[in-house]
Parts: sequence; C-alpha cells; structure tokens
Amino acid sequence: GAPPGLDEAEGDGFAREGAAGKEGVPLKGRPEDLRTWRALAEGAVKESNPRQARKMFETLLRRLPLAERYWLQYCKAEFKAKNYARVEGILKRTLRTLESVNLWMFYLTYVMDRKLGEASEAAKNPGMEKVARKEVEEAFEYALKHIGFSFEAGTIWIEYIKFIESQKCDSQYDLGNRALAVRTAYARAVKVPVLNLEDLWKGFEEKERGNVSPEVQQEYMKAKAVYLERKSLLQGLSYGELPEPSSGSRNPALAKWKAVLEYEKSNPERVGDSALKKRVRHIYTKALSSLFFYPEMWYDFAQYEMHSNDPISSNSVLERSLLALPDSLMMHFAVADSLEQQGRLDKAREVYSKLEKKHPCPLLFIQFQHFERRVDGIAAARAVFRRARQSAACDSTVFATAANIEFHNNKDPRVARNVFELGLKRFPRDVGFIVQYMRFLEHLNEDTDLITLYERVLAQLDPRDAFPIWERYREFAARFVSDGGSIKSLASIEKRMEEVYPEHKATMTGFAGIAHRYAYLGQFPSLQADLAFFERHQGLSVGPHARMLAGMPVGGADSVEGATGVGGSHGNGFRQGAPPSSGLGGAARISGDVDSAKTPGILKKLDSLLPTSLGPGVRPLHTEFYLGQVANFDLPPKSLFTRKRRKQVKLDENDAEATDVFKKRKRSRA
Repeated sequence: GAPPGLDEAEGDGFAREGAAGKEGVPLKGRPEDLRTWRALAEGAVKESNPRQARKMFETLLRRLPLAERYWLQYCKAEFKAKNYARVEGILKRTLRTLESVNLWMFYLTYVMDRKLGEASEAAKNPGMEKVARKEVEEAFEYALKHIGFSFEAGTIWIEYIKFIESQKCDSQYDLGNRALAVRTAYARAVKVPVLNLEDLWKGFEEKERGNVSPEVQQEYMKAKAVYLERKSLLQGLSYGELPEPSSGSRNPALAKWKAVLEYEKSNPERVGDSALKKRVRHIYTKALSSLFFYPEMWYDFAQYEMHSNDPISSNSVLERSLLALPDSLMMHFAVADSLEQQGRLDKAREVYSKLEKKHPCPLLFIQFQHFERRVDGIAAARAVFRRARQSAACDSTVFATAANIEFHNNKDPRVARNVFELGLKRFPRDVGFIVQYMRFLEHLNEDTDLITLYERVLAQLDPRDAFPIWERYREFAARFVSDGGSIKSLASIEKRMEEVYPEHKATMTGFAGIAHRYAYLGQFPSLQADLAFFERHQGLSVGPHARMLAGMPVGGADSVEGATGVGGSHGNGFRQGAPPSSGLGGAARISGDVDSAKTPGILKKLDSLLPTSLGPGVRPLHTEFYLGQVANFDLPPKSLFTRKRRKQVKLDENDAEATDVFKKRKRSRA
C-alpha cells in the first residue's frame, strides 16, 4: 500500500505515468555527453513553468534515476505549484527505491503540512487533530522502519522526537505519557549508529538526568563504535548528485565505496539476515548514484543479490544496469551469462539480439555464436554466422570463430576447412586469420595442404606483413614436417627469407641466420660464447615457438588473439641467463606503446636496453610483456636490477603494477 499520509489512490496515476515515461523534452546536445544532462538538470531547476519543468525532470531522471537531489527538486517544484497528486506520485516512485533520507524528510514534512498545517482539516477542526497526529506518527514510524538505519537518518530521529514533544497536554497524565514517549524514542535512537548519535545521546542524558540504564549505555557504546567506523569510511564520499562519467584512470571513489561495502557485509551491527541485506542494498544504491557508469559496481550488486539467494532481485539489478550502460558490451555479456546460468535462455538470447540490432560488432557475433552453440546446437550458431556475414561489422575474427566452433565444438574438420577457405577469399591479406588457418591445418597434420597454403599466401602478401608467416614456415620446416623434414629444405626457406628481406641481411645470413634453429620453447644457448654472441647480435629473428615462456606464448604471430582482425604484436622472450631475442615485429620500442608521462622509471630504463625497431609499421610490444620479464627472468648485466644499480631506480608511484613487480623482484634477489 501507499506510505501513511499519502492517499491510496491520489498520485497513483501520475506515478505510473512518470514510470512509463510519457512525458519528456528533446535533448539539446549528444545524449552520451554528460554535459548535456547537466545543462538539462540546471534548466529544470530554474524553469518557472511547472509543466515544462516536469517534462525536463522526467527526461533527466529516466536517464539518471539515482540522482536523488533532482528527485527532491522535482518534488519541491510540484509542491510549490500545489500539484499535490503529482508530489505523491513522485514519492511513491522513489521512497522505497532510492532510500534517500532527504526524500524521506520531504515526505514527512509534506505529511505534517497536509495533516497539521494551517490549511489542513485539523487546523479548521481541532477535534480532528488527534487523528491527524496519529497519521503523522504512523508516517514517522514507517520512515524509521524503512530508512531509520541509514547513517544520515539521525535527522529523522531528531524530528520524530520534536514531533512527540510538540504534543499538547491537558493533564498531568498526558504530560507523563508524553515524557515516557520521548524517553522511549531517545532510547531507541541512541542504539542506532547514525550521524547525529552524540547529540541524541546528550538529549537522552538530559531527559534521564544522568540515570541511563547500563543496558542502554552498553548499546549506545556499541552503536558509537560502528558510527565512528562508518564516519571514517564515508568521509569524502559524495552521492545523490549527477554521476561522474567513468574513465580509464583510477577513481579513488570506487575503492572507497568497495571498502564501505565490505565493511557493511561484515555485519558490524550484528543484525539478522534481512536487516543486513537491507543495509548492504542501501550502500549499493548510494554507491551507484555516484558510480552509475561503472559496470563493475552494477555487476557486484547483482552478484551479491544472487549469492543472497535472490535471483529475482539480481535480475532486476542487471536489467537496470543495461539502462544505465547501454554502450557496455561487457555488461550485456555478463547479463546474458547470468540469465543463461539461471536457465532463462530466451531472455539471454534477447540480450544478444538487441545488441545485434543496436551495436553490431565482431565481438558480439563471436559471443553470440558461442552462446547459440552451447544452448541450441550447431544449427543456431550457423544461423548467427550467416547473419554476421551480411553485416558490415563482420571481420576475420567472426570467420575464425565459426571455423573453430565447427572444428573444436562440432568435431567437423571438413566444414571448418570450408569456413576458413571462405574467410581467406574475403580476407586474403589478413595475417592473423591466415595464422589461424595454419594452426587448424597443423592440428590436422596435413603437411601438403599446409605447404600449399604457405606458398599461396606468401605469394600475395606484402613482405612487410608477411614476416610472421615466413617465421612460421621456416619453423615448420625445422620442427614439424612429417618424418622430421630436412636441413636442405630448411636452408632453402632461409635463403628465400634472406632474398625477401635484403635490408636485414646482417641478421639473416651466416651464423646469425641459423640461430633460430637452436632456440625453442624459451630455451636459448647459454654458454659463455653463446651469450657473447647474442649480446653482439641484438634483434635476431628466432620464431614464434622460441618465444615461449614456461610453455606459454607471450603473444605474437602464432596467436590469433593478437592479430588484425585477429592479430597484434609479435612476442619476445628471455631465456634465463641469456639476452633478449626478438623477431622483426618484436623489436619495437616500448615508448611507442605507453604514455611516457605515466611510464615508471623501471620501464624507461629497461627500454634503453632493448634493440631498436627493424622496420616501420611494426606494432610495439605490450607493457605487460616487459613486466613479465622483470618478474620472472634474470636480465642482462647492464640491467637496472643489478645490485649496484638497484638503489638508483626511481619509480612513478602512479603505476602500482610496475612498483609491485619491482618490489617482488627485489625480494627475490635479496
């Protein structure tokens, strides 16, 4: 039912109308730009025409429904215009969902004004005052039941006590009852860790004349301990305003809100499960009013509800998250996964279908194919692939995914090969896709077909793009041909590479040209003469399987995940006690991949030890690669990690990851 003091019927139509979004105004600006919404908010507050202001508020609050300040402004605007039915409609929409103490206070003020104000029936007919006061008291009790636990709810407790104290008394008996009611309200209030707790305690002591019972004193001390902890955790956090846009940089508020949530989940008040859940939900709502555009916060909230065995509430949070983050692929995928896990397959499919219409992209088609293969079989996955091929957003990764599903999930190499051939016709120069096709043929051990594919693509690729293919071809001849292959065939491919890349003759001929033969799975020749050789010959091409660390690829041409459409940077590796090895793509400088202003000294100095780039248009290595080397491998003698130079390193404190890696490295060296 409606909160006490609000008409059961009055305002319901306006509440439904507002929730359905029938009113609104066109935006003056781009909807994805928060400045557009700030301008709308400011305009709504200043607008003198109630009808126009209403449309502006509705437009604003449909997009940013947790901006409690503007809900309050909306209420005040309608109240000022004496549109009481609309005021009640807004309150019915927001009191229980927003859990805003300010809105609850407005509700109580509104009820007192309507029931006991100068224009009220009780003011005209004193005989009705008792009934009116009873309704106001019920409103206070209703508010305290639903929001009295909130840290800011001290104002509600104080106003409640003032309301009780304002009761007129006609006899000594009435005075005694009023005094008892006041003391009882104080005794309840001082057990709740609210912001005004110390003021409430002082008022209680005055009423009790210092004779507070030990039991109440003990409860107060417990509440005060929690109050001080909450006060410390919430310090500096703001909420209820318009949210800030999310950014790639770290937001201190995110970590602070997570700390507050962890504290509340620890149940510091030692309340029951239902009360604890109410408190945690309240904090999530506050946090999301500030972090509205942070998908991780929405997901955490939904997971909390799910772990609390409340899938209905979890789904409600996820649905709201999609309204908040219509441009987040990850949030949509997470929602679809959650629905799939619950067995709500049609709803999960609906999420993917809406994305396909609004935000078609390669990743969407990839995820959609995998989803349909899991829940509805290969025919459904193929249907998604057919639709994807008609989309302008389709790229080689979609073809590679379809082929891999056919091969790995459906165990049908014939269809997989057909998909790869179809993709090769469409993307004949996509190196990443070609590598995926090669890996597929390697799984089949089809030497003839693989050699044919190598020759086919090398004949049509630009040499600047073809280097990773040449590397794989050379390594295929060295290690993976049936019956072990032959050195003669290998030497022939090495000779062809030398002819294709004459500008790199120094690293592809003579002793340097055969060094790749003796580097494999991260193992490099590491005797003294070998180390000296590698030190003299930086930037050698050693092949994708040589660039392996502990049996795992660091990235590179053999990895579809890093290619165009499918590929990316070529990987590098260090062998313990050996200098760095690199391919043509692997020698790019770190300075091209990271912001120098944010790059810690640890990486800047390491960069000075790396070989220079062997060609234009080569993608730089990922920063994570260097960090991995620092954490796991010995570096060359000139490294900044030698004992003599370790103390000279100064780190940029903004890069916590690099700092942590260096500290870890330092401990392992000690």
